[in-house]
Amino acid sequence: MFLCFLYAQAQSQTTDLSINIEAQNLGGSAVSQVDIYQDFQYLITISNSGNTVSNANISIDFDDDLIINSTTSQNNTNGATDVSGINITGNVLTGIIADLPNNSSVELLVAVTAPTNLGGIAANGTISPPNGTTDTNTSNNQSIISIDVLDIVIDFTVSHVQIQPAEGTAIDAWGDEVTYQFTITNNSAIDFLVDAIEGKLLLESLPENGLPFSEFVSLDCIGSTNGTLCPDLTNLNTFSNTVSATSLITAPSNFIFNEAVEFTSGGS
Repeated sequence: MFLCFLYAQAQSQTTDLSINIEAQNLGGSAVSQVDIYQDFQYLITISNSGNTVSNANISIDFDDDLIINSTTSQNNTNGATDVSGINITGNVLTGIIADLPNNSSVELLVAVTAPTNLGGIAANGTISPPNGTTDTNTSNNQSIISIDVLDIVIDFTVSHVQIQPAEGTAIDAWGDEVTYQFTITNNSAIDFLVDAIEGKLLLESLPENGLPFSEFVSLDCIGSTNGTLCPDLTNLNTFSNTVSATSLITAPSNFIFNEAVEFTSGGS
């Protein structure tokens, strides 16, 4: 009787992937703090010091209040392919690197805008090999970086003038239309978002002389300066009411625009 034994040993592929995240200003210098609403960037470097792998997966969880403006795959070395299939959902960025040979690397540059609230913000990134491949050193598969968001002086001014009828001209009768022109200017050193714009009318005469009833007619943006864009006022909320309050705190609104508008530095 002859017996034949066959023995096979399966070995999974191994590799050693790593990820590193650095916060930078737009000039490429590392930073540990930024101002509110400042544009800056994250440089994510993915490297492989082990065996060649295909379809490595990256995931970076950015702060929820951060604005992600753009992503750029760059500086591939030794045959590494671009970060592709980039998807951003809820400020979590995912992507795939199709080919990552031994001793290769690729960078992902993510341009962002800091939030308008103060405090610390974090970015948490991971790199994972494909199924069937074991990473021999998992200590460098994750990179977490935290930076501080600092305050800066924000200075806006609002001016207004009555243009029809001319200021100082009496209104002849109930039902006459009055047109006001107001200008909002950002005097700050940085671009900044205005979350809402609200218009109110105040009573400046004695109540016994009568209380006017205001009916909103229209609001148009007639111009902008220094790169600030006119907002789309489609979703403007408008109201009609009796003008009786003498304080902005108690006065009812004639219009409210609740969509954020970015004012450039020096723009109006």
